[in-house]
Formats: sequence, C-alpha cells, structure tokens
Amino acid sequence: MTRTVKILIVDDEAMVRLNMRALLEDLGFIVFEAANGCEALDLFEQELPELILTDLRMPEMDGLTLIREMHKKHPDTPLIVISGTGSISSAMEAVHCGAWDFIEKPIIDQSALEMVISHTLERSRLLLENRRYHDHLEELVQERTVELHQQTLLLEQEMAERQEAQQRLAIEHAELQRLNATLEQRVQEEVEKNRDQERIISHQARLAAMGEMLSNIAHQWRQPLNNLGLYLQNMQLDYQESLLDTERMAEYVSCSMETLQYMSRTISDFQNFFRPDREKKKFTIALAIQEAVHLVEASLKTKGITIRVETSGECAVLGFSNEFSQVVLNIINNARDVLLDRQVPDPVIRIACRCEGKTGIVTIGDNAGGIPEELLDKVFDPYFTTKAKSQGTGLGLYMAKMILSKGMGGHLMAHNAGNGAEFVMEIPIAS
Repeated sequence: MTRTVKILIVDDEAMVRLNMRALLEDLGFIVFEAANGCEALDLFEQELPELILTDLRMPEMDGLTLIREMHKKHPDTPLIVISGTGSISSAMEAVHCGAWDFIEKPIIDQSALEMVISHTLERSRLLLENRRYHDHLEELVQERTVELHQQTLLLEQEMAERQEAQQRLAIEHAELQRLNATLEQRVQEEVEKNRDQERIISHQARLAAMGEMLSNIAHQWRQPLNNLGLYLQNMQLDYQESLLDTERMAEYVSCSMETLQYMSRTISDFQNFFRPDREKKKFTIALAIQEAVHLVEASLKTKGITIRVETSGECAVLGFSNEFSQVVLNIINNARDVLLDRQVPDPVIRIACRCEGKTGIVTIGDNAGGIPEELLDKVFDPYFTTKAKSQGTGLGLYMAKMILSKGMGGHLMAHNAGNGAEFVMEIPIAS
C-alpha cells in the first residue's frame, strides 16, 4: 500500500535524524527534520505533517515544551517521544503534557517502529472521525432546538389569543344565559372545542420539552461513546502485544456492556418521560452517584483529573434514578471541561453525600477557581453557556434543575466555595 503520510523528526543529533530518516523512508513515509522545538514549530506550519517524532533533551526548546505548544495549537496532531533516557518518570511526564506514546532509542527494529506509528495514526484517525460525528450530532440537535424554540413562541402567541377569547366569553356569558336551549347547546359545543385546543397546546408543549431532553441525551452520550472508543483501542493494543487473555477480554466486554446498558436506560427513560402513568421509585442517592461516577472515572483518570466521593448514611429518595444520575453527570462534565480549559494543576472533583434530618444533601465541587460573580445568577438559565457553540447548548444545568425540582421536589443551587465552584442538591428523603 502506497503511503503519503508526512512525519517530522525533531532531534538535536544529526546522526539520529539521519538514521530515523532512513528507517522511515524505507517504510514509504515523507520525512522532514528539525534540530529543536523552535525549528519544529516553524516547519510544522509550513508542511503540516500528520505525525511528530521528538526527542526530549534539546537546546533552545526541549521536547516537553514542544509537546505543550503543539497540544495548545494543534491538539489533534499525534506526537511520539523517542528518547534515550529510559525512565518511567520521563515517559509519564511526556504523556501528561500531551504525548501519545513513548519509544526508547536507539531504534533497531524497523517493524516495531512501523507498528507503533501505524497504531498511532489509526488512533488519530478514529479520534477525528469520532469528533466529526459528535460535531454533526450537536449541529442537528441545535437546529432542532431552534425550531422548537420558534414553535414555543408561536404557542405562546396562540395562548395569549386564547386568553383574550376566554375573556370575551366571560363578558358574553350573561347574555348567553338568556338564550334558548339551542344557544346553550352551541355554547357547550364551543367549550368542547376549547378543550380540544387545550389538548393540542399541551401536546405541542411536550414536543418542545422533548427537544430539550434530546439535547441533554446528546450531552450525556458523549462520555459513554468516548469510553467505548477507549475500550476498543485498548483491546486492539492488547491484542497486538499478545496481552489479550480470557480474563482481560471478559473485563473489556463487561465494561462495554455496562456502558451500552446505561445508554439503553437513557433512551428508555426518554421514551417513558412523557407517559402519564410513569411511577416514581425509591432509590439510594449514594448508589446512583457511584453508578454515574463509574461511567466517567476512567476517562477522568486519563486526563489527570482525580474524583473523590464521600458518602455517609443511606439516603433513600423518591424519583427516577437514571434522571438523577444524569444530573450528577452533567455537573461532573461541566467541572471537567472547566478544569481542562483552565489547565488547573492537580485537578480534583469532590462529591459528598449526607443526610440532614429529612433532607438528602449532595455537593459537587472542583478546584477550577469558581464561577464569575456576574454569571452565578445565569448558570441555570436555558440556552446560557460560556462554551463555544460546538461544545454546548446551554441546556445541561437548566435540565438538571428541572429534573430535581419537578421530578423529585428538590433544589439545585450553585456558589463558590474555597478555590472552586460548588453545586448543592437538596432532596426530600422518602418516608
């Protein structure tokens, strides 16, 4: 198969670059060279290579600084560290800065080098495809949300007109009493028409709420889809390295099935959300929190984010367990995005659950610096978001508050505490 992939080699030793060029050109790659990080950044903007192989110790700009700069400007470009240090700490630091893999030099096995590069390029392709799919899904959801918002405005106008009609009917009611039985029958028919109109308006209002729920489901499915992608990539890597035994395969399958079952439950809850005969059930807050954390714990760990959960007491509440888990996931995902966006050192998400009298209290906080005071009163407003258009719709926290208040009779509040933001949920304990 003909290769047209461009690879940039960054190393201050000319002999190393020469040997690497020979290996890579024999494999069919297009190769460029740079002696340090500064040259690499300039050359990258000119040639746009698909992969960078860099040493760590170099003059002017070392490998770690180059990785950080590339991660800021071009986070989708894969980087592989090729270094002779051989230390685990160097590898971990490089991966923490944004490197995708770590290879010790000197490299003498051309087939092993080809396998690592091919795996990295394939992983990059899968991540780009996954991101394009999510962007497309978000665009569809936002388009539908705008349409439903316009329908809501039309419904409000129709309701105002209906209220005016009812006022006119009240004024004419005295005259209607003086009419004969035929007129009374006609009035009864008109009332029946008004009831049908009320049913239509109620149905259309549910459609508007359904659009908001679709947006929330799309937001909640991002992380499970990413987890599935991570399981598949790790499974492929273990297979290539002959580490995929029966026990590890069973573990991957179990984790994948748990994620798929959660996504299936989300759809089931969505289908049942508007049924009038849907019944609330008792569930334990701590267990619902653990289920939500289980879905995102691995992903947070790969991003260097620590999540701590402390529970005390068995707080049983009345409501819908999956919807409550969606509220927890919404707040966790918002905290994750802020921690990553602000590049907080030693990022932490804290979750605590306790019982106070007849109230269950859940707090979720982070150390990202808090919410600006001028935005605290707006975070629960529908369509309000500080993220880019492609990263959020502004409905997550709004839906979370609606689920707690309307579905469970609880409250959701936000304030700044210590060195970050803190969301507090208060839910009545079931008798």
